[in-house]
Amino acid sequence: MAPFSVPQIIENIRQAKRELIATQMFLDEASKLDSYVEHINQPLLIMVMGEFSTGKSTFINALVGKRIAVVDALPTTAVITKLCHSEAEKVMVYYRDGSTHEYEPDEFNRLTAESDDEANAQHEKIDYVERAMPMPVLRDMTIIDSPGLNALKDAHAEATKRFVEQADTVLWMISSEKAATDTEYQGMENLSPRLKPVVIVNKMDLLDEEEDDPERFLQNIRGKLKDKVQAVIGISAEYAVQGKTESNEELLAASNFSAFDDIVRDVILPNRDAYKVNSLIDELNEWLYGIMKKVQAAEEENTPNEEQDYNKYVENRSVLSRVEDALALVAQPLKDYCEESTNNASALALLGILHEFGLVLMQKESQAMSAYEKAAVKNNSFAQYVLATHYVKKNAQDKAVYWLNRAIKAEYPLAASLLAEVERKKASVEQTAKQAKVVEEKLEPTQLKAQASVHENSDANSKIKIYRIVAIAGVCLAVVIGAFVMLMNGSDGEDSRNAVVSTDKTNMHEATGENNQPQKNSVVQEHAGEKDNGISQTATAPKSSSPMSNTNVVATYYVVNCRESITLRSEPSTTASEITQIPFGKAVGFIETADNGFSKINYDGLVGYGLSSYLSSDKPAARRQEERWAQVVNCKDWITLRSSPSTSAVSLAQIPLGAYVMCLGDSGNEFYEVEYNGKHGYALKVYLEYR
Repeated sequence: MAPFSVPQIIENIRQAKRELIATQMFLDEASKLDSYVEHINQPLLIMVMGEFSTGKSTFINALVGKRIAVVDALPTTAVITKLCHSEAEKVMVYYRDGSTHEYEPDEFNRLTAESDDEANAQHEKIDYVERAMPMPVLRDMTIIDSPGLNALKDAHAEATKRFVEQADTVLWMISSEKAATDTEYQGMENLSPRLKPVVIVNKMDLLDEEEDDPERFLQNIRGKLKDKVQAVIGISAEYAVQGKTESNEELLAASNFSAFDDIVRDVILPNRDAYKVNSLIDELNEWLYGIMKKVQAAEEENTPNEEQDYNKYVENRSVLSRVEDALALVAQPLKDYCEESTNNASALALLGILHEFGLVLMQKESQAMSAYEKAAVKNNSFAQYVLATHYVKKNAQDKAVYWLNRAIKAEYPLAASLLAEVERKKASVEQTAKQAKVVEEKLEPTQLKAQASVHENSDANSKIKIYRIVAIAGVCLAVVIGAFVMLMNGSDGEDSRNAVVSTDKTNMHEATGENNQPQKNSVVQEHAGEKDNGISQTATAPKSSSPMSNTNVVATYYVVNCRESITLRSEPSTTASEITQIPFGKAVGFIETADNGFSKINYDGLVGYGLSSYLSSDKPAARRQEERWAQVVNCKDWITLRSSPSTSAVSLAQIPLGAYVMCLGDSGNEFYEVEYNGKHGYALKVYLEYR
């Protein structure tokens, strides 16, 4: 059973589109999702490729059982031809200027085949020709017949490339007369790794069986192509055409065309969903990467500079979180498939995106780089480009240049401009170094010696100054901390409960203190959830102007939203040392609002910092043993508690990452019925994990 559900993928994409439209952001990106759904729902798109004179047109005739394409020793297919199913036979021409025109079926060859100068001039204006026929074989697959690659005109190269990118799989035609040439082998190499072709060796009837055993002949080709292809079969397309058009069973049997029927039945159709999903992932990679880069840029810009900007910051943060939730919907049903598809370059590239941006999976650069590199090695041009961008940032120019050259060879559109930029910067650095060397060489030896002496003295003086500053600062800091601890605890500073503990636990989850679920972000952005997370009093509590008053408790709060306990820390940061654990339901004294989503609190005489999202002025009810609790995971900051099991339902609250909710039941779709901070509502299953 495949680790994905095509209906679920489609539903999630449609839901994600609705969510993106609701945010009024990234509308262009949202509109592209329709084409992805349409592609999945269409019959398999199969590209027929190969050099001219290999018998592609004859194969098409054999496939449909009638002579619809011109066959000649010279290149005959002048434009791309799309064969699809229809109850009525018709021919539609799609022109490069965007216009269309319907023609009679008997004009098909004039529109597609090489002929006189007038017809050839007409071909230059055509993007592709679509011929629809009531053929049973075309119900399950649409065939794209391309011009011979060694006779491809510039006018149709772009269209050919576009259809190859859209194709679900490829049939590669070669001739027994010159089977598996170096150029053919290179052509297969240049295909996307997901488009591993089925190779059809045509004109097997031309083999001299006394000199070339057909099976041994095919085995030699299989040995040369190895794992670059799905299968290699031998046929005589001409015998098949004659057999079908003349009802000659003997010729049909001799054609071995049944081997292709077997491939369709046993390999192509059973893998229909996998082909479609792989094609979708290929499209999604660039789409998802591009939109996440825009989200990332928007998040960086969304920084409150003044107090009056804060409400706008909260609003923007909420919208961006909703966008990320929508993108997670797209990625979620593909996550398991990507993790399991260790030999699938497109899936590996998507896995890299999920790790890079913390989308559905834990944000981790090392995992992202590993996935990108594996995909790049397998010749995924997108991964090669992205990997290069990371190496540019790391100033690893040689590695960046290597992968950019690989991406350029694979005709990735953005690689050339980035390589030019890298080479320009590299040349600039080299020129600067060369100029510096020239200047240095012009200096007298005595000047160099004097200069070196000055530098040594300067360095020594600088080091002495730094050591003095550090020493003084250290003494002052020690005095301040000592006095602060004594004031906070009313003791002589010897209370061991406030001793700094080892930082080995800096990755502990704030909700449980356990090391098995680290946070994606070092700081949880709690401010954006102040309005409806049950702790608005904490957010609006005034800051004290007097250091002495910081010890004064101004309100009583209770630990909520966790499974067992939260961490009291020495500083308002998730990387600060742990003072103690505060169990669920325990009362704490609120002192003031601190930085990074923390509150300064007093628990049993210990003063420190706890995340505000786990504090509430309402005392929680005692938990029952039969209650089932789930933790918020797989998001960046929070998820939405909604009034009904729908992403279009009213938002009741925002539940922060790491918080716990009580699960009341399964809504029957992608939502759980939950309770959070006394509020009853629904939350997406993808963001909840039972603990």
